[in-house]
Amino acid sequence: ALVREHWSAIENGTHYRRDVTLGEDACRVEDRNAVSVLATLRNLTNGIYELERERERTQVDTLNSWLEQQTFSTAWPLLKR
Repeated sequence: ALVREHWSAIENGTHYRRDVTLGEDACRVEDRNAVSVLATLRNLTNGIYELERERERTQVDTLNSWLEQQTFSTAWPLLKR
């Protein structure tokens, strides 16, 4: 039951965000290096969002809403923290 709950949380959290919100399944990039870079950027995006939520620096409750608020000038300082 613990293992099932663990994987359920991963599938419904991280994988759902990557697949649906960030469009990973719809991406048709074939170059292995580009795929790796895109996966890294998706993980970074997800990680920054989770960190912002954990530290209560955002009021939004979904990754999609958070992404709509971000621009380069708002996201860059987040990487420097």
